[in-house]
Amino acid sequence: MDKMKRGVEQVLYTCMKTSVDEELLIVTDSETVSLGDLFYDVAISGGLRAESLTYPQLAMDGMEPPENVADALLDCDVAILITSRSLTHTRARQAATANGARIASLPGFTASMLEAPMMVDYEEMTALSQKMAAALTEADEARIVTAAGTDLTLSLKGRAGEDDCGIYDVPGAFGNLPAGEAYIAPLEGTAEGTLVYDGSMSGVGLLKEPIKIDVRGGEALKIRGGTEADRLNELVERAGRPGRNIAELGIGTNKGARVSGSVLEDEKVFGTVHVALGDNANFGGKVEAPCHLDGILLRPDLYLNGERVIRGGKWTL
Repeated sequence: MDKMKRGVEQVLYTCMKTSVDEELLIVTDSETVSLGDLFYDVAISGGLRAESLTYPQLAMDGMEPPENVADALLDCDVAILITSRSLTHTRARQAATANGARIASLPGFTASMLEAPMMVDYEEMTALSQKMAAALTEADEARIVTAAGTDLTLSLKGRAGEDDCGIYDVPGAFGNLPAGEAYIAPLEGTAEGTLVYDGSMSGVGLLKEPIKIDVRGGEALKIRGGTEADRLNELVERAGRPGRNIAELGIGTNKGARVSGSVLEDEKVFGTVHVALGDNANFGGKVEAPCHLDGILLRPDLYLNGERVIRGGKWTL
């Protein structure tokens, strides 16, 4: 329990820099209430002005929360979103950020993440994230190759890489916790090749069998594999054509994270790459979709403008 408390305090004070004169909102859904209660109790015991708000679990990542949640987000100084379905790529979260709230989104967060993934060297992780984000910004093209069968090219022209380092201490700051990634929205319509998820997948979890996707014109077309591929196809179909958009290229930079089946942690694992389907409108892209589905690629080779910056999961940048 002491380790868990220290992890919560890391979130409240190191990452969010929450002060006693601020309004803290802790948002949970019906599946994450107990973890939210832990955050609330630690916050109150530390003298913070905290409010807790719970709503029924949503069907998929990226769906909008109820109106009362969106309204409450607009009225707080700091928000911690401990939910089973991600609110990261929602209009409600974006509006609150634009209004000056500092927000951490923790979709799929588990108690175990309060230890190693949260207790990393933030200075080192920041340096890694910023270095890779700069490399993404400078590149016109990316190529991902894996032994599992991925061979995918994406144009990055005119797009800026961003870093997520886990310190949200200025008005409007936003990111995930655990943090640790560099990411970019590829140019719509440019992704071509084969994408094979072999780590984990949003809405699915750890993969027992790889999910293979044919990518043409920037869209995920045929999705193949076993029952897990069928599940992903259902999620994409529910979102319509925008859900097939190749939305994001991300690189994990958190040396404390491990592939666990929760994409929140998995996409941060140092040495992995993730590619998302669906929405990218809030980080430089043009596609609005009711979902943002991240999938993890293990031990990748990543090339930027033809230069290999990751080889089999080992950085050469």
